Amino acid sequence: MTETLRLFLPGEEAVLESLEWKRKPDKIYLVKESDISKLRSFSNFQLVSERMLRKLTELKTSSSMAAEFSWKSTNIRDFPETGKFVLFDRIQDPGNVGSMIRTCFAAGISGIFLSPECAKLANPKTFRASRGAYFFMNIHEKTNIETARDFITRHNLKVFITRKNKGKLFSLPDNSLLIMGNEAKGVSREYNSLEHDNISIPMNDDCDSLNVSVSLGIILYA
Repeated sequence: MTETLRLFLPGEEAVLESLEWKRKPDKIYLVKESDISKLRSFSNFQLVSERMLRKLTELKTSSSMAAEFSWKSTNIRDFPETGKFVLFDRIQDPGNVGSMIRTCFAAGISGIFLSPECAKLANPKTFRASRGAYFFMNIHEKTNIETARDFITRHNLKVFITRKNKGKLFSLPDNSLLIMGNEAKGVSREYNSLEHDNISIPMNDDCDSLNVSVSLGIILYA
């Protein structure tokens, strides 16, 4: 069974934007009574202290409101049989993970896998960066190498790994899995042990690397 996560979206701008999403918040927490009018017709709200709001969102900075959502990751058995998939290997910055999920949604990716060492989906910074893309994607968290290998084999997927100056840039074919590695260390040894082809983004010789979220966007839209 997949665990139901409580997700918190802090910040007035983000909360008010979420009221336009197809998936509405379950509840909104407010610090200021004067902000109630900003919620328009949304009625399930609660006034709380700044301290309580910081506790709920696990953020050190103050915010005037936060939206709460409930969400479940997709059971791997319910993933599509075919399509293009992306695996995040030890992506540790919450902003990167959230932005990458949003990019996958925009690009029509069929499913996302996150290794156990990735930034957590319940982290408010991850959720905020995704701009609600969680609710439109098949996402499996805490995917270990055995689970990934089994999925690759059962679905006969072609595996591609991002490597600097090894391989070339091309459009991902159908029935493929792209592995994006850690911001500093790249793809781990265990995933490099999978049978794969390399994919690389041409860069100026004086440029050491690109942000992993930017790199994903370039590859998915190649």
